[in-house]
Amino acid sequence: MAGCGFESHGAHQHKSLYWTPGKILARRVELKIALVANEKFPGSDPEYDPPETLEALRQAIAQHGHKCFLLEADPSLPQHLTTNRPDLVFNIAEGPITAGRNRESLVPALCDLLHIPYTGPDAWTATCTLDKQQARLLVSQSGVRVARGGLFGHVRIEGLPLPLVVKPAAEGSSKGITASSLCRSYTEARQQAILLSEQYGSVLVECYVAGQEHTVALVGNGESLRVLGSLEVQSTGTDAEWLYGREQKLDSEHLVRYLKHTDPDHRLAQAAKICFKTLGCRDWARLDFRLDQDGTPVFIEANPLPGLDPLGGDFVMASCTPYLDLIGQCLQASLARHGMVPQEECHVLRSHRSDQEPHY
Repeated sequence: MAGCGFESHGAHQHKSLYWTPGKILARRVELKIALVANEKFPGSDPEYDPPETLEALRQAIAQHGHKCFLLEADPSLPQHLTTNRPDLVFNIAEGPITAGRNRESLVPALCDLLHIPYTGPDAWTATCTLDKQQARLLVSQSGVRVARGGLFGHVRIEGLPLPLVVKPAAEGSSKGITASSLCRSYTEARQQAILLSEQYGSVLVECYVAGQEHTVALVGNGESLRVLGSLEVQSTGTDAEWLYGREQKLDSEHLVRYLKHTDPDHRLAQAAKICFKTLGCRDWARLDFRLDQDGTPVFIEANPLPGLDPLGGDFVMASCTPYLDLIGQCLQASLARHGMVPQEECHVLRSHRSDQEPHY
């Protein structure tokens, strides 16, 4: 393509450049892995990862015997992936906020175009999980409960029982979810929806679900999919009705308490697996639920690209697994899916220093 700065070649002309699905690597073969991410800097999107998280993750991948280097998910990425082609892209990129609900799909789509194996969701799953209404519609057809509601402007607010939760329909990291998002009147809900729509675009309005909030960590694919654990989130406040929003995540030490469960409730674990498969998640993901008064899981949202902060990421805490082992399991699940290691090994990977947990 003229003017793009590098040549375009068909896959049939350069088959040697591309990974052949089904080719099995011997264990502990060193791979060249590109950690593709968006690094946080002052004024950047709050979903981006701080340098400390990226370095911890790079070290963890390296300690599993691979060469790992960081690439920024910006317009220079296609050139870097072409000139320094990795064996695998370890993708945690959020993408530019200007790309809207498609921002997390850009790296998967690029890797598919370049025939480079990558971890995590494909472009379709990355988009439909970020679009909370689309995710709700898909999950509702799987038999897992979702709260009543819909997009502002398309659902009759007055027909929903109070209180209501009003939040951006295509954002992550609890952006736009504050104390004002829990609305106890239709007037409040409408005003909050208008306010959020001006800042974030589409807005979701749904009924508040009273009950315990749980986030579930899953790793694997197909028959190897397993629930590692769950994280129950409790408010330290006195209000019976509350949300796990942006304020709580930024000041979790004072506003919430976390309870880890290594053996989550069976119904919660099953609901998480159903949602994982229904939404096309791959390798690892985090699923969020509220348990209603009967203990029935009600789907809140799915995150197929959960944060991997070793010190405070919800997925990391919910996994109940040492960080180095967790990253190894995530990596191994992806390698097994690509046919780069035997499927039966996807749950047995351990660090070369499995008796020691690195300090970050």
